[in-house]
Amino acid sequence: IYLFVLAVMLLSGCTQAEMDESKLTVATSIAPHADFIRNIGGEKVNVIVMIPPGSSPASYDPTPRQLAMLSKADIYFKAGHIPFEKAHMDAIMSSNRNMRIADVSEGIKTREEKEHGHGTDPHIWLSPTLAKKEIENIARVLSETDPQNAEYYKKNKEEYLRKIDDLASHIKSLFSGKEKKTFFVFHPSWGYFGDEFGIIQEAIEFDGKDPTPRRLAKIIEKAKNEGAKAIFYEPQFSKESAQVIAEETRSVLLPIDPLPENYIEGLRSVAETIAGNL
Repeated sequence: IYLFVLAVMLLSGCTQAEMDESKLTVATSIAPHADFIRNIGGEKVNVIVMIPPGSSPASYDPTPRQLAMLSKADIYFKAGHIPFEKAHMDAIMSSNRNMRIADVSEGIKTREEKEHGHGTDPHIWLSPTLAKKEIENIARVLSETDPQNAEYYKKNKEEYLRKIDDLASHIKSLFSGKEKKTFFVFHPSWGYFGDEFGIIQEAIEFDGKDPTPRRLAKIIEKAKNEGAKAIFYEPQFSKESAQVIAEETRSVLLPIDPLPENYIEGLRSVAETIAGNL
């Protein structure tokens, strides 16, 4: 165990040595928030993202190497409500007691997960309007932590918010005339997205569990009645149940990623995929 921990520390040291210590080192849980930080922080920040592409915030465990990397972090931006943070926030905080913990969802009213059980829907970033509030929170904390570069962060933030506005306008035009239509997806990631653009999410997964045969039959019937052209699934989850529904309804099975590494391009692609298959 001692040798393993030593090896982890040495490997982490190599990674940390590659970071520019004149910059803020900022960590976060998910890729979209890392993209927000990079767009605001630009050349003034190093960014660490904990959950790698393709992994689920519902099941991913941080590695010892990742926790060791946090020893040099100045700020940790948490998403606010994801299972990864509920399970591992104590370990993350223990890795660096001097690291500032900031919540990107601060001041944002969440929606309850009405479609599939109890709890709070954590997927705030999938609404461009709410993503803008998250971006404001990130910019404020960066400026408070590094006041000598506050104007730099403000300029980058304002430019990025304009791009988010352009994205939202484009997506709104895609769903014009398609309001109240239902889209069928495995994991209930898209409630905020649906709320913003006037479409209705129907999730296959129920309360964090695969559907029972009875629920599966009910969703298949509803998809047929709605004339569903596509069943959507997230790459972070199994697509088996979605595959069954697609086959039974003769629909296509399409991936839509709720954790894009490039937020603007990723959300644009998702919106075009959904709008083209309603």
